[in-house]
Amino acid sequence: MQTVLLIIVGAIAYRGAAAIGTLLDTHDAVLELPPVWTSPIGKKVVQLYIIVGLPLAFIAGYFLNQSWLEALGVFVGTWVGMLVANIFLRFNPPIQLMVFGTINIAWLIANILRTVGG
Repeated sequence: MQTVLLIIVGAIAYRGAAAIGTLLDTHDAVLELPPVWTSPIGKKVVQLYIIVGLPLAFIAGYFLNQSWLEALGVFVGTWVGMLVANIFLRFNPPIQLMVFGTINIAWLIANILRTVGG
């Protein structure tokens, strides 16, 4: 069950980052995004999450149950889930990235601490 939730959270966060990245590449970004995302720091955050989102999914999958197979499943599931989310999710991409990205990173840190701590 945790694996499915991890895939869903990661996919929605990655979809939000990808949608913001697409908007930033167009000239409509200033009209459609809050100013924080069109600032240089906001653009860097989005670019960083686009680059590290899938590797984070792989790492989070591994630390969930210390299984390489589960890591690969979460990685592929997050990517496929992002593609599916592009079809069905049409609510605010900045909210998707802020809420689900934060949950995803916090969950990863909690799993790493749980694994390292014992």
